[in-house]
Amino acid sequence: MQRSVTCFDAVLIDPSVPARHGRGMGALLASLTKRQVGRGCGMNCRLTLAATVLVVCPPALSAPPGDTKAITDCGAVISQPGKYRLANDLLACPEFAITIAASGVSLDLAGNEIRCAREDNRFDIGIEVLDVERVEIRNGRVSNCDSGVDLFGTRHSKVSNMVLHGNLLDPFFGGFGISGFEASNNTIVGNDASGNTTGIELFFGTGNRIMDNIANGNVRAENSPFFPSFGVGIGIAFSNDNEVIDNETSRNSDAGIALANGSTGNVVRDNRANDNDNYGIGAFSREDVGAPLAVGNLIQSNTALGNGRADLLEAKFDPFASPRELVQDTCMNTWKDNVFVSQIAPPDCIQ
Repeated sequence: MQRSVTCFDAVLIDPSVPARHGRGMGALLASLTKRQVGRGCGMNCRLTLAATVLVVCPPALSAPPGDTKAITDCGAVISQPGKYRLANDLLACPEFAITIAASGVSLDLAGNEIRCAREDNRFDIGIEVLDVERVEIRNGRVSNCDSGVDLFGTRHSKVSNMVLHGNLLDPFFGGFGISGFEASNNTIVGNDASGNTTGIELFFGTGNRIMDNIANGNVRAENSPFFPSFGVGIGIAFSNDNEVIDNETSRNSDAGIALANGSTGNVVRDNRANDNDNYGIGAFSREDVGAPLAVGNLIQSNTALGNGRADLLEAKFDPFASPRELVQDTCMNTWKDNVFVSQIAPPDCIQ
């Protein structure tokens, strides 16, 4: 059955195609807009699946050169480079409050708040940055979303001076203050990503710098079918050559900083990871899902004290095994000059 599409040039959508990275209809839209970026719709299209697919696009925003464009409503799509300013709070936004689908964008929230209208089994995002570069986001608050700021394929961009609280697992989606998927060479600096399911998380990211952030008190989701369900200050998964420097990651319900699942070449330095329920800083694998150990990382000059199971961890990890930590024979990462008391790791591995 042929499905017609408006707003884009002759694109056929087949709803039987699996959605990208588990976002349901939001992922279908992400797949569409990644192919069609620049055509004006972004992630905020609305699809009605019947005999036809109707794609309805809100007006795209653009800022004239030298001017600052005001954003006043939920569902804004930024499709042209320029300076943009959030003029007021955006409350109870469904799905995507603001989508940035153009490179060279500066978005100043000017102290205002974005709050999502959460609905189970729907992915709600405060600010989605969609496969572009040279974007700056700053000076605002995002709460009650599956992800406060989502850097999807984003490059050479910056998120700073943001407060991201209360972004919780749905129970299948999200739970991130700031998330990055295939994001590279970005700077995440000076944010407060506390009280989420996970403060800051990178998946398949490269060359990013996470610096001078607060990621405290992030809480594992107890109602999720997945176990464990985060509760991590800063997480690095399947990601290489990133820097995690001078962050505060304490009192989280699982770990302060987690290097997981084959992540390599990362530098974790000068962080504080104290009083977390399980681990301060960990380099580990997930044996229950066949994910490889994090190897070849440098963990240096961090302070990790008062953590529940161990201040520092290097081990294969299986949440369904007893014990959960399976320590290998040799050290696979470099640990230097850290301040700690307890460890679970190979002999003579951690310093």
